[in-house]
Amino acid sequence: MKQVPLRARLVIVCAVALSVAGCQTSEPGSATGSIRQIIGTDIIGAHGETIADQNRIDLTVEGPCAARVFSAAECIEHRRSSVRRRAELRAE
Repeated sequence: MKQVPLRARLVIVCAVALSVAGCQTSEPGSATGSIRQIIGTDIIGAHGETIADQNRIDLTVEGPCAARVFSAAECIEHRRSSVRRRAELRAE
């Protein structure tokens, strides 16, 4: 049987070690915090100048609320604020 050269054995050992290290599992990270930082929370409770503006704001907030990026309390506060703003816009 032919003996494998030392250099080739080292390459094989390193490749196996790197493969095993790459297959290790780690705890899942939280994407919610990162997304929340990107989106921000300034839009919660924002008031549109028209009903169409308010619709766009509500649609923008709807996704993060559905994905639970914003807390339930923040989403409820936005809904209340939106209802009040829509009433104001209809009264104008």
